[in-house]
Amino acid sequence: MRLVDSSHRIVSVIGMSKNSGKTVTLGYLIEEAFESGRILGLTSIGRDGETTDIVTASDKPRVYVYSGTYIATAEMLFSLCEAKLEIVEVTKYATPMGRVIIARALEDGYVQIGGASANADIRRLADRMLEYGADLIYVDGALDRSSSASPVISDSCVLATGAAVDRYMHNTVQKTAHLAELFKIRKLKLSLEEQRDVHLSGAVVSDLRGVEELFEAAEPAFIDRWGVVTEQRDIKTALGSGRRLAERADENTRYIVIKGALINRTIRDFMDSSEHYRDIEWVVRDATRLFIDPLEWKYLLRAGISISVVNEVQLLAITANPTSPYSYSYDAEAFLDELRDRIQGVPVINVMALEE
Repeated sequence: MRLVDSSHRIVSVIGMSKNSGKTVTLGYLIEEAFESGRILGLTSIGRDGETTDIVTASDKPRVYVYSGTYIATAEMLFSLCEAKLEIVEVTKYATPMGRVIIARALEDGYVQIGGASANADIRRLADRMLEYGADLIYVDGALDRSSSASPVISDSCVLATGAAVDRYMHNTVQKTAHLAELFKIRKLKLSLEEQRDVHLSGAVVSDLRGVEELFEAAEPAFIDRWGVVTEQRDIKTALGSGRRLAERADENTRYIVIKGALINRTIRDFMDSSEHYRDIEWVVRDATRLFIDPLEWKYLLRAGISISVVNEVQLLAITANPTSPYSYSYDAEAFLDELRDRIQGVPVINVMALEE
């Protein structure tokens, strides 16, 4: 709890893979919040708290809450909760398991949580629980969905990794370190020249707020060196559009703003088709929109590609689970040492040791 200050009112807990220790991490955080006297709210993008994994049929850690905790969960899961709950609100948010109910625990006990699937709806549910009296919200992130860490949802996140990610420890460390590196991508700093009169008639951005407004459009946008915006209205997504974007970029283009996902192929195609690629900075809403594998990421950086974000992901800590349900495990100390060596500035904790 010492890592969660007053600015972190909504914290996401995300996993690198299934069985990476996410639910154990969540349970430990719930216990710490209770011991520190925090009024907690819980919800999930996926589903958590069931005794048996519905995909693998393996046993799962359960979610135990304390009296006074708020939860936002679907109607079908509400009926499966063992703790006595008081319904606070039946919301308008629909899921395949029914509408999402906000409830308050009247006693300690086990619950199952499964909230809305849309990021914006999860944020609204979290804000609603804060309004009812919670002062800290934990969002259980969906399997292999790093968008759960997006600043659209939460103020910060905890990342769970473990042996279940890959049989080979080095590969798990590499994948985890890569995601942590993406989360540290720098915030955009606009560098513009003084506007010329000829440009004053066009849409112009001068600060981050102006750039953020461009994410509301469905298409990529170019910003030139004077801050003049050109929306690519006939390109609805950057996916598969690298060459088309390159054809329209010129020596004055300084930033390309991408609303959705930015992937390896888009940048590679752009590089193959534009001589200006080293002079242009790619801008995404936050690092969860980047889908670039570790080796490709290193290549792009060496090639002079520049990427920035408007909203930074705040990674509070990484929990490491050296055990796997697939009949193998890592040496716990070696796993921690390698993670800590590769990932600087972020606490790495053996979550399984905390449970002993």
